[in-house]
Amino acid sequence: GKVLTKLNFSFGTSDWSPQIAEMKALGQTVDAVYISSIMPDIAVLIRQLRSAGIDAWVVGSDGFDDPSLDAVASDDASILDKVFFATLAPSHADSAVVKFMADCKAMGIDVPGLFPALGADTVKAVAWAVGQSGSTDAAVIADTIRNADSVPVLKVDEISFKSTRTYAQRTIPVIGYKNGQRVLISNEIPSNVPSDWN
Repeated sequence: GKVLTKLNFSFGTSDWSPQIAEMKALGQTVDAVYISSIMPDIAVLIRQLRSAGIDAWVVGSDGFDDPSLDAVASDDASILDKVFFATLAPSHADSAVVKFMADCKAMGIDVPGLFPALGADTVKAVAWAVGQSGSTDAAVIADTIRNADSVPVLKVDEISFKSTRTYAQRTIPVIGYKNGQRVLISNEIPSNVPSDWN
């Protein structure tokens, strides 16, 4: 692929017509638009792109993983068929994190999305390390987590810091849509992660 251009925007954009005009002025078909942003901006962009006749893929990051994005497809299920994003956890209907949020809600605990649910991963990893090491000493817990081949967590099956030391090696879920419903496209450990982050 080839990057045709980079466009500026601000959070809270409700009129994407300047950026859409720039895309149309390129004189080439735009195959994909990558944006790392949040709702409701993403929904507005998708609607305005489609209204302007731009049928490009809209690709993003975990800011797309907001249940309100699904509502964009309420009138036209196909509007999200060319949208996908990488995120923190598989967030389709039968995923562990969706079940966790529903279980919390049933207990009267509001967990409004994936970011707050990250705390559950932290608690689960620390509890696992305490159980494995038999210690509550912070340094021992950190070493246990860093040296483990696999640490069980909620959002993905497991994580490991053993080879990276500083960031979790883990699967990265990619979510897309089919007929207005979320689908898990892939959930694999990326093969092209930079190794010089340590």
